[in-house]
Amino acid sequence: MPWKRLARATHPRRRRSRPYLDESVPLSVQRLLVRAGYHVHTARQRHLGGRSDEDQAALCWREDRTLLTFDYDFIDPNKLPNSRNPGVIIFNCDRREAARVFAAVFAFTEFEHFAGAVTRRTRVIIRADGRVSVWTNANPGQPPDFRYLLRADKPPMIWQN
Repeated sequence: MPWKRLARATHPRRRRSRPYLDESVPLSVQRLLVRAGYHVHTARQRHLGGRSDEDQAALCWREDRTLLTFDYDFIDPNKLPNSRNPGVIIFNCDRREAARVFAAVFAFTEFEHFAGAVTRRTRVIIRADGRVSVWTNANPGQPPDFRYLLRADKPPMIWQN
């Protein structure tokens, strides 16, 4: 199936995620998300720095928060089974490169504009080039259920399997 253009006007305002940023996420991301209107909690605020990935995910599950991270351990269903997956977004870029981090955060906010909040059992990878891959209840070893291309300099696009 080829890429299809997404129309902005046809999508109503949807529920947004309540992000929880683990310790791998720089403070700049928190600032960007707060500025964009998100209600953000962090591992630092919750005094969970150094705690296990399982503890971080469990907190998100209890509080209905979406886990944002740069840590690829959360993509593995053996380490985080779908039965305990609160909804995970992995930023796939170098967190030391501010422009790439900003581009990935932009793609996240655009993704939520079209798709709504990331829900439980969903895994999302967001790249700095605006490519977003989404798995809903599926094994990340399989092709993603949806792919988006969300960049400031191009019209939004979707690819569905």
